[in-house]
Amino acid sequence: MLTLGETRAFSLILPSTQRLSLTAISNFQGSPPSKRPKSGKRPWASAHPEQGADGHALALLANITCVAQELPLQIPEAEEHDEIARIILAEGPEDPSEGWEHLYHGLNRLLGYGADIEDIAHCVRHRPLGVEGLTWYIHGFVIDYGITGRLLEGKLERLLKAIEHVNQRGRHTIASVSPDCSPEVLPVRDDLLLRELTLSDTFPPPSSPRMQSVNTDDNDDDIEYIGTLPLSDAIAPARQDPSPPIPPGTPVISRRVSEKSKCKQHVVSAPPSQTGIGAYPFLLHVEEHMAWEFSSRSGTLLLHARRCEKLQPQ
Repeated sequence: MLTLGETRAFSLILPSTQRLSLTAISNFQGSPPSKRPKSGKRPWASAHPEQGADGHALALLANITCVAQELPLQIPEAEEHDEIARIILAEGPEDPSEGWEHLYHGLNRLLGYGADIEDIAHCVRHRPLGVEGLTWYIHGFVIDYGITGRLLEGKLERLLKAIEHVNQRGRHTIASVSPDCSPEVLPVRDDLLLRELTLSDTFPPPSSPRMQSVNTDDNDDDIEYIGTLPLSDAIAPARQDPSPPIPPGTPVISRRVSEKSKCKQHVVSAPPSQTGIGAYPFLLHVEEHMAWEFSSRSGTLLLHARRCEKLQPQ
């Protein structure tokens, strides 16, 4: 349970139009994602905390938050001694004019020019003191000190590549953490992999004699297929001999295939002087495991249902 002081600090992270009550916020598990930089006089009205914030910087942070949702469950939660946690837990500068210098030195230890992507990937962690918390820590500097995307993009691009590297590696390995923040990579046990993988999130419906397409209207929200394929068949190597035909009278099951759904995207609107990216509560989205996903395009925040690959532009 968060202390009252931590709860108040946590509540400041959300835009004023998206804040929850202190009681609701205090019910979140774990530590607050970051300590905001020490408040200096903001160059814009406090009633609109996103006003004047750089849209490019907010879009970069939103993209990282989106990709971080796919981090493997085996990646551990961050602890205070981890590299990213040390950046987050550092107090902000006393002088607002030193905001970028303070943030630069904190990020440069891990994400500086020439940093090895593999080294960064070894320090990627979950939750408030990990990648999610780091994005909100940087978000505080963007809002309070006007840090721009032009200053951040090199470091954030390296962080994004490291997260994507972890996502790819996580499909085949389990990371077990050693005290020096360097994970020891172990092979994944087959039985664990079989329990975690499902057809819906790993393989599209295969074309085989067992499948029969059903014609649908172009306006339908999704496409049906008839028949099912056991998970073991989908994961096993391809066999040389063709699949035996299904005996007459064998029942088949009709399922909805959300991967091939045609989904409409929702454009997030925001109050005057704000942006959808700035107003959206990304941390709550991650904590609550929402049923939709988000993406950004040209500074616009878009929402769509999970497992939709064919998106209809608004």
